[in-house]
Amino acid sequence: MLTKLRQTILRGVDPILGFTYDGPEDLVLAPDEVLSDGLIWIGDRASAGPRVGVLGGSTSDISYEGSWLRPLRDVGKERGRPLSLISGAVSGYASSQELIKLTRDLLPAQPTVVVNLNGVNDLGFIQAGDRSHPSIHSYQLRLFRFLVSVYGGNRGARSLWNKVAARGGMRPPAMNDELKLGGMHLGYPSTATPAAHWYRNVRMCRAICAEFGVPYVAFLQPIMGIGNYQLNAEETEYHEGYLKEHPGLHGVPYHEAAETFYAEARNFVARHPDFMVDLVDVFQGHQGVFSDSRHPNERGYRILAEAIFENLRARNCI
Repeated sequence: MLTKLRQTILRGVDPILGFTYDGPEDLVLAPDEVLSDGLIWIGDRASAGPRVGVLGGSTSDISYEGSWLRPLRDVGKERGRPLSLISGAVSGYASSQELIKLTRDLLPAQPTVVVNLNGVNDLGFIQAGDRSHPSIHSYQLRLFRFLVSVYGGNRGARSLWNKVAARGGMRPPAMNDELKLGGMHLGYPSTATPAAHWYRNVRMCRAICAEFGVPYVAFLQPIMGIGNYQLNAEETEYHEGYLKEHPGLHGVPYHEAAETFYAEARNFVARHPDFMVDLVDVFQGHQGVFSDSRHPNERGYRILAEAIFENLRARNCI
């Protein structure tokens, strides 16, 4: 059987992104790794060398057993280019969360290059609670639906804001004085496909980084069942079982959502080699590189790290 991955612990509440780490106790950090203000610093923070900022989901999140970040650091040392890493990658984040994470947290930490390995958490709007509003993560939607169900409309004699303020000994803001919480509003609806939505967010990440003079490279990540990688017998058995058990994504079967997303996303990448890289076939010619249908194993992470390092070096980003 494939190795079962240890899941990320995400107990922290983030008012904009929905969820995050709660503290160092939720992570297994090495001596040269520090969690600070929502970012994981890997290596020497005071180093004058390249500082690689990282965005992504669980494949890049070091608290989700594995990730390519530590292998990238090792590859840098082995090849004479020591790196320090600043990770804003969090398990479950899709490109919409990554865009906000970039602007709020990662760019202020002053990386010299930003790397984004993503795609999986955007296929079929897998992380969105509503496909018409894919920028809102399902966790956020559930939380605010609960608040509206308890305090919204005509429920309660006083507003949620007044109750919170009273408990803290504060005077309620005048604009909300004695007003009850209203309904929930999700913003302008989207008709974009999952791949087009992902592409738009990646473009905005690149544009923002360019405005601040920071190179940005987006890598489309590999998963089981897509591309030219040949699954071994164990991986095939696992993946077939996964497809049978995995529910559809907003009414679309998982395999269909994955195939549709990757076909469109790969076309976008092919049109923008200046800042986008297709890693879907990075495992071609190798065997036994997955832990499950969406995550590599230790060997796979090393292959990813080597590919990302060489690409960044060829671009003179490190």
